[in-house]
Amino acid sequence: MSNAIDYNSMGEGFISTTYGKLYFKHNPGTKQRLMLLHGLGGTTKAYAKFIENLPVDLDIYIIDLLGHGKSDKPKIDYTIEVQAAALNEFIKNIGYSKFYLFGHSYGGLISMKYIIEFGSDRLTGLILEDSAGLRESENTTETYKQNMIKKALEFNNDRYVIENIMLQNNEIDDGDLKKISKVKCLIIWGENDDIINKTYGQRLNSAIENSELRIINNANHEPHYTNIEDTKHVLLDFIDYK
Repeated sequence: MSNAIDYNSMGEGFISTTYGKLYFKHNPGTKQRLMLLHGLGGTTKAYAKFIENLPVDLDIYIIDLLGHGKSDKPKIDYTIEVQAAALNEFIKNIGYSKFYLFGHSYGGLISMKYIIEFGSDRLTGLILEDSAGLRESENTTETYKQNMIKKALEFNNDRYVIENIMLQNNEIDDGDLKKISKVKCLIIWGENDDIINKTYGQRLNSAIENSELRIINNANHEPHYTNIEDTKHVLLDFIDYK
């Protein structure tokens, strides 16, 4: 797409927070604003293919979460509270407001925690894609956790960071989900997600009052990567891009 964003040409830099520097890439645009958060063990590159199918006039930030990619990797406890606080400082430091926050998997969990802890005043909307955060009884075994760690380490992630994240309570209380209902929410889910079943998308949809659920046919855990066109159309429709 000639009128799409070029991932490699996006501006980049670092923003300092109390917990360390966060790396970002930015496409300045004149229309809707978006901030994208990757999943566990990911980086901004997780969105490279998707970004290059989005209109160039969208204003988009992609960041490496604390402990990931080019962002700092301090030896701290990587709780969702810390990740949300670092994200809040990043947003304040760049002066971002009236934007849509898009979180995939672990990034969706951090997005929800950000709203729960710091409110939704700066947001226009929330997009959760195959989001972590609800209690997953079948995904709490030691074998599951070790498999998740092994998968993340295959992508040159920091062992301390990934193992520490898996030690934390990475769940949102059902009562706290009501706080997310103050902002309109789009829930995107892969029909065949084999990591977090689509029933969790249905549970989130039921728990978050101001939300809509869109199932992406024939998609697994990363619709933005495997089913770009369908995910793009759902997103652009939700943000009312013209």
